[in-house]
Amino acid sequence: MSKTTSLLRDPSAVRLIVEGLNKLTKERLEIDVKIVDLAYFAKEHNGSFSILDQLQVADFKETWTQAISKSRDIASGDISTHLTVFVDVKIGVVERITTMAKCQSAIKSLTAFSQEESPLEGNPLKGIDAVAKTFGEIWYAVQTESLIIVEVLKKVTEENLKKTIQTLTEELVPVKRACGEIETAVGKYATATPP
Repeated sequence: MSKTTSLLRDPSAVRLIVEGLNKLTKERLEIDVKIVDLAYFAKEHNGSFSILDQLQVADFKETWTQAISKSRDIASGDISTHLTVFVDVKIGVVERITTMAKCQSAIKSLTAFSQEESPLEGNPLKGIDAVAKTFGEIWYAVQTESLIIVEVLKKVTEENLKKTIQTLTEELVPVKRACGEIETAVGKYATATPP
């Protein structure tokens, strides 16, 4: 229906995002374990090897913990919520359009949604660039998809309303599935803890 597309409509792009998030989750957990091991090692052996004091493991562990905590908060509180609102609320509203007034309301709502400021403004994930990049791609994909829907809705008339909404609803099934897959991976990133 629309010539513009978003990565949410590209299964291979969605798979890459999910695989990337899973890899980042695994790496984050591995680093968590290694930092704890290094802190234990430095504390346990610094009497025999005072050079271990130079590692400043405690300072780094604190910096790491703060950065990862912030990324987990953004994952669960912003990215996951954004995906949920998009699928459950915004697409849900589109699927229930039965009048031109509801169509206009959906256009306004989706336009405002597409203009929401990213939680990544100001670089809050400095130092964990791959996570910031991935979260940014997800945020941008949802914003792009919102605008694609707006463009379709702007072309709705009384005569084609029912057919357009039916077609759009069908087109959004894989988008909703993609958002669900991504949200699951974001949730794992946010909640996974080392063994």
